[in-house]
Amino acid sequence: MNQEHPLSHAALRVALTHLLAGTTLAERLSRCGAEAQQLTGADRVELWLGRIDKHRSRYQFSLSPLADDTEAQHFDSAAAREQWLRQQWPTVIDPVGAVPAGQPTSPRAYRLARQDGTLLALVVVHDGDPIAAVDDPCWAALHTWLCLASLALDCLGQTEDSQQMLDAIVQVIARMVDEKSAHTFGHCQRVPLLTDLLLDAVQQDTGEYADVELDADQQQSLRLAAWLHDCGKLAVPDAILDKATKLHGVRDGLAEIDTRLAVLRAQQLAALPATAGQAARQTLKEQIQDDRDFLHQINLGSAPLSDADRRRIEALAALQWTDLDGQRRPLLSEREVALLCIPQGTLSAEERVIMNHHAQVTLNILEALPFPPRLAAVADYAASHHERPDGSGFPRGLCGDQLPLPSRMLAIADVFEALTASDRPYKRGLPLSQALAVMKNLRDRNQIDAGLYRLFIEAGVWRRYSEQMLPADQQDVTDVDPYR
Repeated sequence: MNQEHPLSHAALRVALTHLLAGTTLAERLSRCGAEAQQLTGADRVELWLGRIDKHRSRYQFSLSPLADDTEAQHFDSAAAREQWLRQQWPTVIDPVGAVPAGQPTSPRAYRLARQDGTLLALVVVHDGDPIAAVDDPCWAALHTWLCLASLALDCLGQTEDSQQMLDAIVQVIARMVDEKSAHTFGHCQRVPLLTDLLLDAVQQDTGEYADVELDADQQQSLRLAAWLHDCGKLAVPDAILDKATKLHGVRDGLAEIDTRLAVLRAQQLAALPATAGQAARQTLKEQIQDDRDFLHQINLGSAPLSDADRRRIEALAALQWTDLDGQRRPLLSEREVALLCIPQGTLSAEERVIMNHHAQVTLNILEALPFPPRLAAVADYAASHHERPDGSGFPRGLCGDQLPLPSRMLAIADVFEALTASDRPYKRGLPLSQALAVMKNLRDRNQIDAGLYRLFIEAGVWRRYSEQMLPADQQDVTDVDPYR
């Protein structure tokens, strides 16, 4: 045949263009299938992929685009598999060759055995009259089309394998961060969940974010950033990461103060004149107990320190007890006074600097990784989860438009998870009423994105997360209006 068959070049150029376009295997093969259907005049064209289960005698076939409704068959031998294939498709022929005499002509399957043991088959189906005889150039074109599809399958398979490995490594790193501190276990699993819920709300919003379109690479970058945002905590000393109280070190220093108080009480009781009555002794015991209860409460760091609290700590520090060497010593050392006078929380200013440095370490670690260009934003998104719209955040003090939308989404997820988490060493998980009140206050102070907070409330992100992750005793909000 001297005349070039229309499928031989033009169709293959189109097929190759489709195979190189799109981001998923399903999308690429679907485009090619539509083109093959048009060029062959078939009612439909199906691409089948057969996989052999290595552990069982099973050949599993799935329709393009490799949907979930797969058909699995078991075979005792290759011959049994071949017989089943011929029953499925009346005409199963080699990629290039004549149609066996007397065989039906529809459907017609063109198969390609692959080196990895899988079978790729193109099924051309005509529901009406049998198709006319097809000449060799057409079969050759379809064979080449199958080769291109096989090449796309290999390339996409390698990409998917690489992506699966990347996802696994990312989750292992996140698990390492959580395992480093028993008190923060699960944080790096919960923040991605919250981030996904907020991302879903943004994509479905018909208001402020109706025109926002995060492409597949941006979405993947955000999800990876959510998993990796705290990887810098691997560099934070355990004594700071696990600091449950203000005086916490290798052990809680409050136990030593309790011992001093007991000695002081005994010494004060012994110093009472013989004429002192039982009431005076009981008053002294109650005062010591009250001082002890006060120090225990202040040590937790669960509430802001007032001026009255500070004065009382200083007054207690001035009390003196006598050690075994007869030396008079203050009840509280200068360092203990400084730690107990931490304004809020359990970390001193110096410890807070070390803890906050984890965001910079996250940036340094992730910038050193060779992410492909399409995922280049992972480091920036992850390291910005403590940045604030007003510029008061860290590590870079970014503000306003300097913060991309994904970074602002991750920041909201991180804050809400931290407020409601019940596994933090320094506090109990807040009920929703208190957590949302704090979030609203942060919005009012321009420390979280106002638009995203509105969506967080109106789209019910807080509710969907709480229903999945919070115990019933924290879910105390039925009317969200006060927190808008």
